[in-house]
Amino acid sequence: MAGFRVLHVTDYASGYEGAFIRQLRMLDDEIRARGGRPSGLCLTKTALRQEWAHRLEDSSWLLHELPDGSSRSQRRVSDAIAEAILEQRPDVVHVHFGTYDLSARRAVRSVRRVLGDDTPKLVWHYRTALETHVDRRSLLR
Repeated sequence: MAGFRVLHVTDYASGYEGAFIRQLRMLDDEIRARGGRPSGLCLTKTALRQEWAHRLEDSSWLLHELPDGSSRSQRRVSDAIAEAILEQRPDVVHVHFGTYDLSARRAVRSVRRVLGDDTPKLVWHYRTALETHVDRRSLLR
């Protein structure tokens, strides 16, 4: 796991850390204990202002700003994620809560031309998998 890094992408911007950020910290602690590099996190400007984001940065996390708001364009978002990927060189891009799933897919595909075999794996974190049987889920789900 030497040199391993995860880049998380999320629209989480709560004023409190909650279980979500604590769980990301736990994962980061384990990765670092096994010789990995500090995690990265793509966040909105609102999230970057939160105290927990400052604590992550103080712990050597690499934070990267994503466009936010209802007017965000997928291209701008995917370009920001691609920039973070090229800067941070993660092994895995882990997307949470669904907001940036398609933009992250586009970003990973766009960096493949530059990174080739070093292109990170993309993981979408789908938290409501048990809400309905697979056969009855919508195309989006």
